[in-house]
Amino acid sequence: MKIYLLLFITLLLVCISCKSIKVREIPILDATQPFSGKIEKIHITQYTYPLEGVLQDTLKETGTILFDKNNKIIQHSEQDEYNNTELILDPKNRYFKSVITKNKNSNIFRSDFTYDKNGNILKFSSYKNDKLVHSNESKYDSKGNIIEKSSSDYAESGKVRNRLDKWSYNYKLNYYIVQSNDNTNAGNQLYVKRSFDKNGFITKEEIVNNKEEVVGTRISYDYDEKGNLMKKCLLGKDETPYDITLYKNILDEKGNIVVREKYWNNKLIEKIYNKIIYR
Repeated sequence: MKIYLLLFITLLLVCISCKSIKVREIPILDATQPFSGKIEKIHITQYTYPLEGVLQDTLKETGTILFDKNNKIIQHSEQDEYNNTELILDPKNRYFKSVITKNKNSNIFRSDFTYDKNGNILKFSSYKNDKLVHSNESKYDSKGNIIEKSSSDYAESGKVRNRLDKWSYNYKLNYYIVQSNDNTNAGNQLYVKRSFDKNGFITKEEIVNNKEEVVGTRISYDYDEKGNLMKKCLLGKDETPYDITLYKNILDEKGNIVVREKYWNNKLIEKIYNKIIYR
């Protein structure tokens, strides 16, 4: 997973964490705790290991984040074997307004973001060599939780795939239902049900029918006290876990993560080192 996505969501979570019942994104970004202490820069190195065979590096990503004296991010870049990525921040609100990636094949990928006053993403557009390939627009309720997203994917042939997702919340029972429709699957009657805890973190995801009966995949998520994802697994019909993903953190004296390991069925598949330089 790209480093910039982790830090992008981390920044948003810090900005909106003071709001009540703010439902977080599905925790595919793993770690969400904010950094603490007076930081000058962080050098990040991420290794990905093969699922089969000997333990050897198959992918290495590096990144550098610079902070000002108020601990606000002022610059962020990352590189891997094939790509160089630069994150462009809006100097007024410090949200990432663009992400630009250049690869060895001379392709340029750009993502642009537009926000409301609370830091929620109103519009997202992505381009390949200045040609629009995807766009979406979102609406939110009074709690800042998304209620609708309209998306469009653009193919080289000129065909457009449109999709409309709608969220309906049950705040008393802490769950929501997502209904999706697109122009290739208009008759789909399956929905995604996600339960969340008092901090807004997703704890369970299920595929249900229009009666909210579970008819498909079930996923469970567990977190530590700082909101970092520590366990993700599929659940059988009898709640037996399988395909288990676990995480292990090593912290420095200020409580920041300096090493984060990811295991799938007890096999190390990813390791991230954060070399933090304090002021």
